Amino acid sequence: MMQRLTSLAFDRPGPGSVRSGVAVCPGKAYALRICGVVSVTLASLLATTAGCSRVVWQPALQDPARVAQREGKLVLVYHWQALNEDCARMDRTVFRTREVCEQLKGIVPIRLDATLQRRQAEELGLSVVPAFVVISPTGEIVRYGHGPMDADRFIAFVVMARLSQ
Repeated sequence: MMQRLTSLAFDRPGPGSVRSGVAVCPGKAYALRICGVVSVTLASLLATTAGCSRVVWQPALQDPARVAQREGKLVLVYHWQALNEDCARMDRTVFRTREVCEQLKGIVPIRLDATLQRRQAEELGLSVVPAFVVISPTGEIVRYGHGPMDADRFIAFVVMARLSQ
């Protein structure tokens, strides 16, 4: 489980001293020590995580078809449930791969909670989890998918949705 970084502090290095830093996460502290000639700046630490490393889902606060029309983009709706093992596995693996993240560029990813947003799910024809629907910028549903998928199958699903619009 990923924890949010709450602070990052570095001691000031002096001549011949050891540079050390501590990243503090809730309940844990991680220390980073760099000696001698090697130096690390906060910018270079952040650069290693730059780019897409996981899908950032938007909540389904509006009708996904309206979002597609307003944004002029495809919308991917992920029908999920917090306690479902298949959904949890996909969250831990598939949606944290660079390839999936790159494939979703230009697509608005929306997560629809199966428990809290049942009416919206029914309107989209979604009844099982995990399930996916892709909506075109014109508001039409262009592709359905359901069941757990590995990264390759999910990428194929997204590619086919792009081709279907």
